[in-house]
Amino acid sequence: MDVAGDSGPQIARQPDGSYLLTMATLIQRGREEVFAALSDVRNVEKITPGWARFRILSDPTVEMGVGTVFDYSVRVRCMRFKWRSEITEWDPPNAFADTQRRGPFSEWTDRHIFTDAGDKATLVQNEITYRVPGGAPIHRLLVRRDLLRAYRHEQRMMHQLLEG
Repeated sequence: MDVAGDSGPQIARQPDGSYLLTMATLIQRGREEVFAALSDVRNVEKITPGWARFRILSDPTVEMGVGTVFDYSVRVRCMRFKWRSEITEWDPPNAFADTQRRGPFSEWTDRHIFTDAGDKATLVQNEITYRVPGGAPIHRLLVRRDLLRAYRHEQRMMHQLLEG
């Protein structure tokens, strides 16, 4: 079920061969509250699908900012990966970005943008730029469907986490 104001995840191949996954979610809460919740690494586990078996391996209470690094464990299909992300942009309550430093993708940067959308409403936009080892065939056969499924789930869980 889509929520009014949401734009489900969409993936487009870029001219340089990378992919761009975009998604917009309208949350009925103020921007500061939404930013605080979605930039708290402990909530990543809450909005990630259970089938990914996402686990935080680092101290989740560390202060966030550019250069903060987190280690995770995630299952992709039948393989488990250690994933290291670094906060590469930090502009509360407007935006933050995390970039994969180690993990299953050749490249991965997830940028989160927070915009006021009326009285006590926030538009959350995700722009994920990524590359897949093995390129387009692997993306088409193994990655695309799973990412769309995972981010549809994340969108639903953001509503549940923030709006009850």
